[in-house]
Amino acid sequence: MPKARKRYKPEVKAKIVEAAAAARAAGKPWKDAHVAAQKLGYKGNVGALMQMMAKKKAKKAAPAPARKPGRPAKAKAPAPAFTTLDPVAAQYLVSAIDKAIAELQKLRQQYTR
Repeated sequence: MPKARKRYKPEVKAKIVEAAAAARAAGKPWKDAHVAAQKLGYKGNVGALMQMMAKKKAKKAAPAPARKPGRPAKAKAPAPAFTTLDPVAAQYLVSAIDKAIAELQKLRQQYTR
């Protein structure tokens, strides 16, 4: 049966990684980096520390995903071409619509007989 993973709080893990990285940057071997990490509460072995450091480095180097899967964003409705009509044009339009309605009603009366 596999062992349960040891989880560290993010701030503790950051301190452990920082201590190990500082030891490795100073040219010390992994055993010394392991000792420095143990002083800050690390409970794993040297191999696990190496693995933790490799994952941390890979995570920093990996590019962010382009977009999350899911529904595409809704398209916005296009803005109206004009906001208001001047009063003369509005009156002309109203009278033209009224005439067209009157003609259609005349045609309806002719064909319903």
